[in-house]
Parts: sequence; structure tokens; C-alpha cells
Amino acid sequence: MSITPLTTLTSAPSNGHQSSLENFSVRRTESIDAPQIMKLIERSTEKCFGKVNVVNIIEKAVLSITLTSDSGEVLGFGAFYDYPGGKFYDPKLWEHEMVPKYGLDGVTPLNSLFLHYFVAKRPYQHDIAQEIIRTVFNACVYVQNIFLLSGTTNLGSALLESFGRVKDGPKEEKLFLCQRHVHVPQLHIREARPEDNDDLAPLFTQQNKVLCETYVKKKPDTPDDETSIASDSVAEEEVVEVEDEELAREETIDLESSSVERKEPSQTSLKSGAPAEAASSKGEVSVVESNRSVSIPPSHVSEPQSEVSEKPKETEEEPEVEEEPAPEEPVVELGEPTAFCIQLFCIDERYEMRSVDFMTEAFKRFPDKDYCVLTIPHTISEFPLLQVFARCTPKPTSTLEQELYVFHRSALLQNIAVRFGTEKDTEGVSYITRKYKGKSTVLADYNQYLSALRDEDGTPLYGIVMECGDQIIGVAIIRAEMDTEYLRSHYGLEDFIYFTQHSPREHGHLFHCAVSATFTNFTKFFLRECLRLCEMSCLYYNVYDSSTHQDKPQSTVEALHHLVQIRPRRQIKYPVELLRGTPPAVYDNVPIDGVLKTLPPFALFHINRKLTLEPKMVINSRIVVVGASDVSLSFLETLILCPHMHFNNLVLVSPEGLPLTAPAALPSSLSYSPDYMRMISLATSCNIVTAKMTSINRAEQYVEVDNGRKVQYDYLVLCTGSQFQCSLPQVEEKKLSVSSPVSRDVTAVARIQPNLPPPQATTLDSLSKAEGIVNWVSSHSDTLIKIVQGRTLTSKSLLNAGFRYSRDGKPLKGCCYEVDRRQLPPLREQEFLDELAQ
Repeated sequence: MSITPLTTLTSAPSNGHQSSLENFSVRRTESIDAPQIMKLIERSTEKCFGKVNVVNIIEKAVLSITLTSDSGEVLGFGAFYDYPGGKFYDPKLWEHEMVPKYGLDGVTPLNSLFLHYFVAKRPYQHDIAQEIIRTVFNACVYVQNIFLLSGTTNLGSALLESFGRVKDGPKEEKLFLCQRHVHVPQLHIREARPEDNDDLAPLFTQQNKVLCETYVKKKPDTPDDETSIASDSVAEEEVVEVEDEELAREETIDLESSSVERKEPSQTSLKSGAPAEAASSKGEVSVVESNRSVSIPPSHVSEPQSEVSEKPKETEEEPEVEEEPAPEEPVVELGEPTAFCIQLFCIDERYEMRSVDFMTEAFKRFPDKDYCVLTIPHTISEFPLLQVFARCTPKPTSTLEQELYVFHRSALLQNIAVRFGTEKDTEGVSYITRKYKGKSTVLADYNQYLSALRDEDGTPLYGIVMECGDQIIGVAIIRAEMDTEYLRSHYGLEDFIYFTQHSPREHGHLFHCAVSATFTNFTKFFLRECLRLCEMSCLYYNVYDSSTHQDKPQSTVEALHHLVQIRPRRQIKYPVELLRGTPPAVYDNVPIDGVLKTLPPFALFHINRKLTLEPKMVINSRIVVVGASDVSLSFLETLILCPHMHFNNLVLVSPEGLPLTAPAALPSSLSYSPDYMRMISLATSCNIVTAKMTSINRAEQYVEVDNGRKVQYDYLVLCTGSQFQCSLPQVEEKKLSVSSPVSRDVTAVARIQPNLPPPQATTLDSLSKAEGIVNWVSSHSDTLIKIVQGRTLTSKSLLNAGFRYSRDGKPLKGCCYEVDRRQLPPLREQEFLDELAQ
């Protein structure tokens, strides 16, 4: 949530005068604010909301807002839940009980929140209450109503000014309502006019320079084949120009049904001769609806372009040669275009959260179109309008400089309901998962839920569906999490939650989650409702390596990019037997079995109630990292573990892919062991190009790899690590001086000429070579081997690996290891040789 512009708080009139407080800001509440919030509690607050645990309120609220002064003092606090407070209604069933009792037509969990707690510093309660409510409506696009359920009518003048009493209900409960249109001006959509240009010109100049350079600025005076829509608010006017284009081309729209693309947690190899697989980011899918599929334009990994030579024209004197007619290519009937595109979009930042209001009016202008398409440059971060669009995952062969987003007409519907699944929903669940690789597993777990409500081992099981009208558009299978102590000790979960505020039964494991591509903008709402219905506060999802066996299979969830990845913790090697001692000795400092148990390494993803209404900043910039060194792995780890950011286009170029093995001939990485690599699962968030970089083209911003492919980038990071070179090069080496014109020419392509070693020598510059050397040593025990190396950790590891190899339990014989003495310090030469001899 962005900090609001500095404004002024005005106190209520007292003794004939008012006071004002300037320079305050609004932000999400943090747990460290609890002590200051408790100082604002008054007796009237306890009468209205009762005695509460402030830390627990902050932990369990889906949205909590804090107002602070410029000095950091907390001025006000408000906590909002997705169900009514008190003991009046069951949190799972409130919409079925409260709505008919009060006649609240149109009230749903999607458009409603409940105020559970509010405190403010005197004498600014009125302005603080107004500011918190306004912030909630701006942050939550679909929320139209805020309710307050209390046992008293004495809410205080600050809240009574914003909340109105609903009709009388039971004596013990009083319901109050605050609606959006009272606090946030409603945007009025109309046709744009030429005179709007004066108001819109300042908005255009405030846009990102890349957008201004990419799109041609047009005045609202548009031709007949274009439609412009403007939005009038109280103080500003906004405009969006929508142009109907012929988008149903083979390279952008595929009218055939296609499967939903999902990224498996394994490396995507782009080796030559192998078909390029779709390298999709987590949770991103191709848009499929009504037997139409929107495929994506090409991305930043491209095939080598074929050279087409033009045949010279034949002169009239030459005899005509009859050529066989070429076979006619089949004509593909694409039909009428079903999409229109947003050519230009601009809105004042004060109203950007209401950008979705334009979509309803835009589809009214094109009643025969089903899709709205929007493209933006890679270097532009997602703005609020794109949060309701579905991003189309680029294919590895793409070359366009744009990101494609698609919005389907059906996504305007808001009659979304989430409930527990029943037997009649089986057909809908089967249809929504028809393209899943793990469809059979999803259906088996769903049937297990229907038959026993528990897993085979007795663990509680929940099957939840999301429907629009009578059509199933989403399904989730959740299992109670039984390894909470293991997760707490092995991962940094306490960076996001306080475990003491969450009971063991409030932790769940998300095994399957599928949402229709048309309704992906409701995925977070679906997860929030799953937590409410299951009476949980936290969900976890494990990502295993493709080679790891799973006792309880799970499918790839589409909501993965909405979850945050948790950083693994370095573990202590406990001497368990020593700590436990022998009976009857008893020791209290032995970790519990839940901490000491051994599980296959996995990457942990997490979401809780607070995160369901906290958006991420989505970065589409193409970041290409060359090399799989510790530096590059640390760089990628930092990006993917950033909880408030999501990177869609991360690429790692490495000849060996990810280092998931530890050869005996190389020193093990103290930072990135094979198990730790599986616990961060870089392949889930990063596309892996298994190839070697051969050249860099800075003018066109791409790197070329040894199989001829081109990997385009916006940012290039070179972290190739240590590379051994032969000390006797076989070719003449030419160095470019600083004064060389080639070194200053950005259009020049820098090519690396390797120094090839002699036939009888090799350099240890890859994992495969390290494994090959050790295997060769073990199979040539009678051959005299001379290894001349430098005094490095790698050389010592290779020598130790050779000494450790044995056949039939006996050490290898006939092997002579010779160390280059010129690289050894004189004082430690003998010491080093003696150590090797041992």
C-alpha cells in the first residue's frame, strides 16, 4: 500500500476553536505498532468492541490500517475482517444468516468487509475514521460495503458520522453500514471530446518515459473507426482510447482449444535439437475460454533466424523452364475477430484503483467482442488496471518487446460464490481440471473428501469450489498441516506470522488449486474464502524437485505467484544421542521429534489472511543472468525471495543448468548445497537455459548461446564464477586496448576465443568434467596419471577424490599425483605435499 500524500487532520470543534495536524501518512499495520495502539484504547472503545488482544487482531485481520505522524507516532488504527465479529454468527455461514435477516440484497463476501476494531487519538477521531475508510475503499476494488456489528449503539461520534444503522434486528446485536459511494466519488464514464485535451495533457506528461516513447500521443479527436471513453470525477477527467484491431492472426490468437500451460518445478532445457518447451512463470496460464485460446506473442528466447536468399530474376532471352506448381498451403479460417485492444490508457493516480470501471463501458462499446487485449513494454511494471487482466505466458521462441494481457468479458461478473464441494460438483471439477497433468490425483482426492472428509491417514480434508452462476470456475483441495513444528524450525515463517497467535489447527496445506483462466483476477479472493471456510489462518504449498518422490502427490497450483516463498533456515547438527543420554537420565534441551524428523528437501510457499489483500509489485523486465556461480545464485535468490515483488522474466544461462549435484572432485559450496538448492527451487521462478554464452550484442540487447539461440534481455548480469584456463594457449590471443575503436563500438559483437588445452590435458571447468575425471580415474587404475595443478581448493578436492577411490576396498595403485611447485609458497611447499601424502 502506497503512502498517501501529506495532508492535514482537523480536530472536532472544542471550546469554540479547532486544531489541525499536518504531515500524516497511511500504511498497513505492523505488529510492532501494537504497544502504541494499546495506548489509544479508551473505556468507550472496550464498550463498543470489547476487550481484545491487539496483536491477535493484527495477525488475523485481512486488512489493518494505521495512521502515523511524520515523527512515527500512531494516530489511529482500524482492523477489518471478512466475517462479522462477536458470537452472533458463524464465520463460515454469515452470508446465509445475516443477509436474509436484514434484507441486504446484493451483499456477498466479495463486496463486504467488517470493521472489528477502531481507535484514534483525540481530538482527530473524525478525520482519522474518514481517512481509514477511504483508504480501505481505494485499496479493495470490489468492496462496496463495510459493516460494523456491535452490541451497543454508542459507537462514538466519529464512527456514527460514517456508519448508518441498518433496520432493527435482535436486541443483543446492532448492525451499521458504510457504503463506498459516500466516501469515494463515483467515476462517470462518457465519450471523450476534443476539448478534454487540455485536462488530459498534464496526465500524459506524468506517464513513464518508456510509455510516452512507445505509444503515440493522440488527441481525443479520434476517427470514426475508433472509440474513446472518458471518465469524469469531481475534480479530474480521465480518458482511455480503445481501438478495434484485427488481432485474430496466427501469431497472436489461436482459435483452437489448447491446454492450460503450467510450469513444472524442474529445469527448462533449451538444448539444440530438442523442441523448445514453454518456459512459463509460476501461476501464469494461457487464456482459454469458450473454445478460444489466446496464445502469446514470442518472448525473449528466440530461434535462430533462417537466411532467405532472393532468387535473381530471369531475363526474357532465357528459355522458360516449367516448374512444378508448389502445393497450396491450407487456408485457416479464423473467422471474425473476437477481441479489441486498448491502444492508450491514462488515469490520474488518485483514481487509478478504479481503473476497472472502464472495462464495463468498453465492452458496451464492443458488444460483439469477448476479449480485451493490452500490451505494454517489458520494462513497465504492472499498474492497477492490469491486476484484473490475465498475463499470457510468453513462449520460448518469442521476440516481441511487449507483454500481452487479456481480459475476458465474463470477468466482469461478480456473482462469485465459494462453498464446500458436493457430489454434484464432480463433473464441474473434472472439467476445470481436464488439462491438468495431475487430473487423476485431483479427482481422487476430491472423491476421498466426499466419501470420508478425511485422508486415508485420518488427516482432515477439505474440498472447496468457486462458482459463477451455476458453473464451477475453481476448485481447491486443502489438507490440515501436520508438520508445523518442522516448517517453523526449517523455514523463516516468523518473518510473516507470529506462531503464538495461530493455533495448530489454523494451519493448512494446499494440495490442489485450479481456477478458470477467465477468472484469475479472483484467485486471491478464492484463497481468502478457503481460509474462512476452513477456519484457518495460514496455507502452505511445497514445491519438490522433479526427481523427489512424494508420499502424498500434489499438483501445480495456479495461485503460486500469489503466495510468498519462505527463505530456508540453516540447520544445527544436533548430537541427539549425546543430548538424550542413557536412561534414566532426562534432558530438557533435546529438540522435539517434529524438528528432528527428516523430510525430502522442498521449497515452501505461504499465504495468510493478511497477504490475501496485499498486492505484489509485478516486474516484467527481462533479467538474464549468465553463469551458475554462487554470486549469480545469491542474486536470483534475493529476487525470488522478495515477498512484495514478483519477477516474471528471470533467465539463467548456464552450460550445466542448476547445480543440483555435488561431485566428489569439486569443493562443495558452503552456501548452495544440493539440498539448499532444492529448498529455494530456482527453477520454479526462473527459466533455465542449458547452454553456453558465446557472444553479447549490446545494440540489440541479446546474448547468443552455443546452440545458435538468442536470449534477449533488458538487464544482463554476468556472474560466470571461477573459470580455469590452460596456461599454454594454442592460439594467438588478441587483447583489445581501451583506445581500440572496437571496444567503444556498442554495435560490435564480442566473441570469446577459448584457449584450447593440449590433447593430454584438460581443465576442470564444469560439473560434467569433474564427474568424468573421477570416473576415468576409477576405471584406469593401472595407468600412470600426472595431474599438474595449482594450489587451490579445487585442486585439493580433486586429489582427495582420487585418493578416496578404491576397488574392492583397496586403494588405487599406479597413480602419481604431481603438484606444480612453481605455484607453491617456499615455506609451505613441504607442508602441503605432506598433507597430500596422508
